[in-house]
Amino acid sequence: MKHTTKKNIEKPVKVAKTKKLKIELTPEQLDVERKRVRKITDESLKKIGITLTQYREKRNYTQQQLADKCGVKLKEIINFEDSCKGVHFDLLIIVCAALKLSVIDFMEYAEKLKV
Repeated sequence: MKHTTKKNIEKPVKVAKTKKLKIELTPEQLDVERKRVRKITDESLKKIGITLTQYREKRNYTQQQLADKCGVKLKEIINFEDSCKGVHFDLLIIVCAALKLSVIDFMEYAEKLKV
């Protein structure tokens, strides 16, 4: 009698959760995103802040509206736009989800900016 095993399927990992949003990625996706974020330089942080401001304004959100949509404090959005002071990876994921953007698209746009 042969013993069969189930294929190893990566289950999603809860990355971030607020009252309004729940974000899940596979462990592989999470590793890819973490590596990408670790490479950020000061210049890139500035670009990310500018990118957030541009996308937020394009969607006609105030900072307070975006904070409410994300379920975070206004100060966190202000800090994010102000060269990403104290921004955590979880917040980047939450903000991108609230703006209906992938983290990859957001980061690629930010990388192309001239500062």
